[in-house]
Amino acid sequence: MGWQPNPLAGVYMSHLRSTRPPSFKAVLGVVIDYPMPNGWEGVLPYYQLVFRGVERRAGEYGYKVQVFNLQDPDMTPALLDRALFNRNIYGIVVTGLRKPGRVLHGMNWSRYASVAVGYSMDKPALHRVSANMALGVKLLIDQGLKLGYRRIGVMTTRTYDQRVNHGVLFPAHYAAHHVGPGQSVETFVSELPGESQTPVAEVADWLKRYKPDYVIGTSVLPAIESLGLRVPGDIAVATFDRSPEYPDHAGLDQRYESLGQLAADVLIGELTQNRRGIPGTPVEHLINGRWVDGKTAPGRK
Repeated sequence: MGWQPNPLAGVYMSHLRSTRPPSFKAVLGVVIDYPMPNGWEGVLPYYQLVFRGVERRAGEYGYKVQVFNLQDPDMTPALLDRALFNRNIYGIVVTGLRKPGRVLHGMNWSRYASVAVGYSMDKPALHRVSANMALGVKLLIDQGLKLGYRRIGVMTTRTYDQRVNHGVLFPAHYAAHHVGPGQSVETFVSELPGESQTPVAEVADWLKRYKPDYVIGTSVLPAIESLGLRVPGDIAVATFDRSPEYPDHAGLDQRYESLGQLAADVLIGELTQNRRGIPGTPVEHLINGRWVDGKTAPGRK
């Protein structure tokens, strides 16, 4: 019909929305890929916090949110597409896929405004929100040096590094060549297919050879325990993914709820502009994480 958005009118309408209770507009879909036999109980905090962020921000604009789980029995991308279409849901947030690189064959993306969270789904290339892992890992390394540690170890799995768009190995390799005198950074990469499958014996051998005094990586703990080392007495540990469930752990807070809120902002903006389908120029939005102190990585005297 030749309609063109008026940016000044958009600012005014945004002001109106912020000063009066929102009226119901539509339902947004949140796609997850994690078993939920008991609802949200036992689901990784990542999914819960991202969903909470989407739900909270969508509610501020008058949208409701419905979960669609790729792990449900008989669920396929084609069935997901039909379910969304039949429910008149034209905006979706894909929170992440368990197998990085999986392609959701059967989805008719032209019907939807879509936003991906993280890098586990790289095709099609949608607008994306993600934690700035490259900056986050650099922050973890810099913080370890600031606390007085000299031998920095970075342990990850190939799957996790792929999931975060190589945001672990790029900054770790850079830091290895840009540390000061008497400082060093060394990495250990597990080639096992799963994110949580840690080769304890191999990691323990790496720890004995390199002798780090500060290690970044949650799954390194079993290997440390197998050597009879104490945390933090013998070795300090920081995690890529600091969760409130483990208040003693030091590490990176990736701000998952903020990721969900930003995903909702981007998605609602696309719906407001009546833009659907795979974008011609996908845009990535990054959120910087923050360091959280913990007993596992105290300052060295």
